[in-house]
Amino acid sequence: MAATGIMFHPFPLKLISVYRCGLRPIQTATRRKPTDKITATSLEVGSHRIDNLLLKPTANKLHEFVVKLPGGTPIISSATGIPVPTGEEIKHRYLVKTRTAYRTRIKPYLSLAKYRLTGLVVITTIGGYILCPSTALSTFCLSTFLLTTVGTWFMSCSANSLNQLLEVPFDSQMNRTRGRPLVTGRLSPLQALMFASSTGLAGLSTLYLSVNPVAAGLGLLTLLLYAGVYTPMKRYSIGNTWCGAVVGALPPVLGWTAASGGAFHLGALSLGLLLYSWQFPHFNSLSWNLRGDYSRAGYHMTALCNPKLCRVVALRHSLAMLPISLSFPYFSVTTWYFPFAALLINLPLIYLSVNFYRDPSRKTSRTLFFSTLFHLPLIFILLLVCKV
Repeated sequence: MAATGIMFHPFPLKLISVYRCGLRPIQTATRRKPTDKITATSLEVGSHRIDNLLLKPTANKLHEFVVKLPGGTPIISSATGIPVPTGEEIKHRYLVKTRTAYRTRIKPYLSLAKYRLTGLVVITTIGGYILCPSTALSTFCLSTFLLTTVGTWFMSCSANSLNQLLEVPFDSQMNRTRGRPLVTGRLSPLQALMFASSTGLAGLSTLYLSVNPVAAGLGLLTLLLYAGVYTPMKRYSIGNTWCGAVVGALPPVLGWTAASGGAFHLGALSLGLLLYSWQFPHFNSLSWNLRGDYSRAGYHMTALCNPKLCRVVALRHSLAMLPISLSFPYFSVTTWYFPFAALLINLPLIYLSVNFYRDPSRKTSRTLFFSTLFHLPLIFILLLVCKV
C-alpha cells in the first residue's frame, strides 16, 4: 500500500496535498505561524469518519497527520517514515487531556464548594419553595424558581469556600479533610478567596435583584452565620452544633419566602424546625466516629467533650419529629394524613436513636447516620404528596 497522509508545509501556507487511498479532509484550518495548532476537524478514510483531529507542528519542520486505515495498516509519513497515530490513539489522548483538565481545574473548585452539601442545601430550598401555598400550579413562576435555585447555590458555594479557607491548618490534621484542595495545594488561598467572593456576590445579587430582599437577607444571614460564627466557634464551644443547626434550618425558609414574595408564614417555621431537629441525629451520629479527628484538630464537639449529651440530644430531637409533624396540618401546609403517614418514617429514626443512646458504638452510630440520609428525602416527598 502506498504511503498515505496529509502533509503540512512548515511555512504559514494552507494544506498542501492529500495522498491516495480514499483519505480526504472534510474541513481544515490553516496556521499563520509555524508553531500554531492545525486542526483537521474531520477526516474520512473509506467508510470511516474520524472527528476532532488536532495537530501541533514544531517550528521549521515538516509535519503530517496519521490515521489508521480500515485494515489496520497505519499511514506512514512519506517524508519521515514515522507511523501516524491511529484514531483510537487520538481519541485516548483527547480523553486523557479532558480528564486531566477536570481533575486540575474543575474538581478542586467543586470540592472547595462542598458540592454534596451544597446540593442538599439547594434541595431543601426547593422543598420550601414548592411547599409554599403561593406555588400552586396556576401561579408557579418558573423564572423565580430557577433564580432562587441559582442564587442559593452560589451563596452555599461561597459559605463553604470561606469555611475551608479559615480551617486550612485544622483540616490538615484530620483524616477526613486532609485531601481538601487548599490543604493539598491544588488551590491557593487567593484563588479560594476570589471564588468565595465572586460566588457570594453573584448569589446575593441574584436573590436581591431577581427574587426579593427577604430571600437575599436570609441568604446573607446563612453565609455570615456559617462562615463568621459557626466556623470559629468550633474551636471554643460545643454550642457550634446548635449554631450549625440554625444555619441548616434557614434554606427551606429562604425558599418559602422566595415563593411568597417575602411574606412569612408559620408553615415556613415548621419547615425550619424540621430541618433544625433532623440535623442533631444526623450530625451527632456522624461525629461519634470522628472524635479522634476532632481531638487532633482541637475542635470542641459534643461527641468529644460531652458524649452523653451528644446521645441525649440526638434522641431528643428524633422524638421532636412527632410534634413537628403535627404542626404542618395545623398551619394548613398539609392534610391531616401527613402526621400519621410520617409515623412510618419517624418511628424507625426514634428506634435507631434509642439504640445509639443505649449502646453507643461504631455500628449503632453509623446505622443512625445512614438512616437520616433516607429520612429527610422521604419526609419531603411525603410533605409534597400531602400538600394542601
